[in-house]
Amino acid sequence: MLIRPFKYAKTQIIAHWPNDLLRRSGKIRKYALRLRNRYRGARLRPFMAKNTGKGFEKEVRRSLDRARNERENMSVWRVPDTATRMRRCRNCKTFVPFTPGTKSPGDYHATVGGQLVVFEAKSSGMSDRSFLLRNIEDGQLDLLLDIERNGTPVWYLVRKYSGGDELFALTASEMKELKDRITSQPYGKTTRQSATWDELSQYAQPVSRDTKTTWNLRTLLPGV
Repeated sequence: MLIRPFKYAKTQIIAHWPNDLLRRSGKIRKYALRLRNRYRGARLRPFMAKNTGKGFEKEVRRSLDRARNERENMSVWRVPDTATRMRRCRNCKTFVPFTPGTKSPGDYHATVGGQLVVFEAKSSGMSDRSFLLRNIEDGQLDLLLDIERNGTPVWYLVRKYSGGDELFALTASEMKELKDRITSQPYGKTTRQSATWDELSQYAQPVSRDTKTTWNLRTLLPGV
């Protein structure tokens, strides 16, 4: 019950801490006072995405919504991934994790004049030298390749945070070619698992900024 206001404090601008927590005694009051004094003068940018994968997905959604508002024959939606749940074991008293369904092939889907487009968002985190290819799952890549062979455009959106504000777009076939090329090169006793940004830019096309919080994804849509 006390976790929710603390979590809310870390993501919003706090002007006044809830008085019911400040009236308490002991460790609860000390913790509430410490958080209130820490976040009271915070000035957060409410629409700027953080340097995380979830923050980048919000940028992609805002960019697609911006492109949808300029078109009459476009719609955008997202199929959320099936979360892993816990269920009780029949023969024991413990709980075991299980996944009730399969995951979505992409983060966002759009239709432009009846043509389906799939977008998969990937971020580099704080790495300014390379992009980890182990973030590209083989099963998901094979499924997106099969979708692309059937005539549906599939785009991997790779976000570079550190060392520059850049965005690269690769098709599923280009991502497969890049991953096969990099992972086939030896690196010590194993093989390489990351591609430099120069190597990635040879296969990808850059995407420019539209606003401070959106990208110009119109060039990736059919009929442009």
